[in-house]
Amino acid sequence: QVGGFSAESNMEIRPLQELKGRTVEIDRQWVVNPDAESLVSVATRQENHLVVNNDISDAGIAVQTCGISINHVIAGNKCARAGGFRAMGLNYGGVQPTWFCQFLANEIVEGNGGVARSANFTPSDSLLAVVGQELPGVDVAMARCTVARRNHLHSNARVELTGTVRDAVVELNTIENARVGIVVEDTVAGALVRENRFVNVRKPLVKTGPRK
Repeated sequence: QVGGFSAESNMEIRPLQELKGRTVEIDRQWVVNPDAESLVSVATRQENHLVVNNDISDAGIAVQTCGISINHVIAGNKCARAGGFRAMGLNYGGVQPTWFCQFLANEIVEGNGGVARSANFTPSDSLLAVVGQELPGVDVAMARCTVARRNHLHSNARVELTGTVRDAVVELNTIENARVGIVVEDTVAGALVRENRFVNVRKPLVKTGPRK
């Protein structure tokens, strides 16, 4: 698949017809033609996956989307000591963003754990996380239009929006018994965070600078 996108709003994907060296033939024209500022990536695409009503425990990560993840729905899953749920736009083997994924009514029952591993990071707590890797010299959002709605996080789990995330919606979630409820880095643009419920959460909403 070929994905073309810019730092602003145009995002398009086309199936490959033919690939010869650095010459790519796509199945139809772009709606908005790429220009000198556009970024084009050729990579394998995941699309329209449903991950529904699973019970996951004592695992690295319960559900993680990465590798051009488009239009996935992760709903009604439950995890304990399993790292949580993550949508990740990364640059490995090509630029591979995550677009239009939804996390709906999932539950993190036990948020603490020491085995969670996500990419090169080893967090000690479970997260519902949206991550956009920053690309040096390239102004593009790697994670766009993610929705986290009606999830229930217990026992030191939290929501995080980090890196080049744009146009995320975090609403109607319940977070209980945690040091921090929701973390939004200052690299995130256009996040809508509203009507979330916090019970015994020391810092419900934290805005931070990018991680070093």
